[in-house]
Amino acid sequence: MSYEDKVLEALKESEDGLSTLDVVRKTGISKTAAIKYLATFKMAGKADFVESGPTRLWRLVTQKKVEKPPKRSKTLTALLRKLTESAGLIGSAVVKEEGVVLAAVLPENMDYDKLESLASTLFRAGVGSINLAGMEKFEEITVEGSKGRILAMNEDGTLLIAFCKPDTMLGSVKLEMEEFSKRIREALRPKR
Repeated sequence: MSYEDKVLEALKESEDGLSTLDVVRKTGISKTAAIKYLATFKMAGKADFVESGPTRLWRLVTQKKVEKPPKRSKTLTALLRKLTESAGLIGSAVVKEEGVVLAAVLPENMDYDKLESLASTLFRAGVGSINLAGMEKFEEITVEGSKGRILAMNEDGTLLIAFCKPDTMLGSVKLEMEEFSKRIREALRPKR
């Protein structure tokens, strides 16, 4: 069992919450590792804490996901498929800032839990960086790895995420994403 799974399991077993030291005792991992995983879970919206004196009591967050009307989800998924094909992507997604997936065409190595965590982390990193630099509004963020790139565009708290191959021309992907973001915005607009 991975450290991440051990921490999640320990939190699941406790209704009242666990201190960081309780997590260390139950999982057998170091305090530094426990703090790292708890902070990551908090950023991803999977865990939260309440302050009890000088102690933080950690517990899992049970999010009630709002079900989107099937038609809207199908429309978004169809748009994402077109974007993925036309821009030569390996995947794409529309995700709310708190990590709720509205629609996705996932790459092979991605699942919905990872996507929720990734989107939440990208949003927080983008907003935090822009705020620290005093640049007002977070619009997009690009993350590059040896096996690909992730480009995320922010539209009022909704991220359009593109998963790119390492050799993909980002300029053309951005143009495609800007065009598709207009269509996605229309699909998300409440019908009257």
